[in-house]
Amino acid sequence: MHELLSHTKQALQWQQEGQRVAVATVVSTWGSSPRRPGAQMLITHDLLLAGSVSAGCVESAVIQAALEVLETQTPQLLHFGVADDDALQVGLACGGEIAIFVQPWEERVFLPIQGRLQEEESCTLLTILDGPSQIVGAQHLLHYGEVLYSDLSDDLQMDILPLLLQPLDAPKRGRATLSSSGEEVDYFLQRIQPAPLLVILGGNHIALALAKLANIMGYRIAVIDPRDIFATPERFPEVDHLFPSWPQEALPQLRINEQTAFVLLTHDPKIDDIALDFALRSRAGYIGALGSRRTHAKRLERLQERGFSAEDLDRVYGPVGLAIHAETPEQIALSILSEIVLCQKRPALSPRIALPPSLKDAK
Repeated sequence: MHELLSHTKQALQWQQEGQRVAVATVVSTWGSSPRRPGAQMLITHDLLLAGSVSAGCVESAVIQAALEVLETQTPQLLHFGVADDDALQVGLACGGEIAIFVQPWEERVFLPIQGRLQEEESCTLLTILDGPSQIVGAQHLLHYGEVLYSDLSDDLQMDILPLLLQPLDAPKRGRATLSSSGEEVDYFLQRIQPAPLLVILGGNHIALALAKLANIMGYRIAVIDPRDIFATPERFPEVDHLFPSWPQEALPQLRINEQTAFVLLTHDPKIDDIALDFALRSRAGYIGALGSRRTHAKRLERLQERGFSAEDLDRVYGPVGLAIHAETPEQIALSILSEIVLCQKRPALSPRIALPPSLKDAK
């Protein structure tokens, strides 16, 4: 489940129980930092917690600030660096710097975000961190040109409109400043996207382990297997989409983008080749297929006969997964997800080239 979705569900539950909730968001980092901008933690006045903004280094100070924010209803922008007395007291010894914005959690802001994510759509959230006191903490939420929510005046909305109308595929995360009525306004701009989609072809024992681990890691999961004895809710209770059907019937029902990962596990060309054809014609960021080197070589020959180029074939990682001497289904699942993370975080780096010599022949 997307972190923001789980946090929204938790915050709503706490509010129904009479809790007041604050949200702390990492808005900028420098150097070594355990969490990236956009990471969040929820804090209630009774000290119930969800999420994190560091590896425990600054949480105690953030919690104290959150209690003050809940009392005063005034947001706070916190800064921690290795040279700061506060940082040393709370244990920030990683050599980096981090800025965290703490404000009351607002249902009217996060419910529209929840709706977009459930519809597998992205949105853009702008939060005012510093500036005229009357707008600090104000937020503006946009989705494909539609204003979903805004605390901002019409004049300030016009000031930020160029920022929010950048191409939708442009990077939209970061802290910056803009000028409004002669004053500097510090803001945090965040593109909020659905959790990445993992498409698993085949419902075998490796798929069971892979689905469980991917669920823990926050992926949305689709499992496809025309052998309906394998594709059952009892076997895959954690998946978002379960298709006891052929790939050509199931795949067009999914939204495939650069964050999508395909993992083919059936060993059956009648199933895998159909999915490979579809995946290679899509924008999927990762395509991996289970099988020996000999099986993979034959697979590439069939794809070449279908008209795919050498560049196309190089997108297919096979044998699937990093070479970690995996033996059990759980270890194989770990190797697969590790390779997916590596390829999607650093797309120019091919594990097949970058592996240490001692591991290159371990598969």
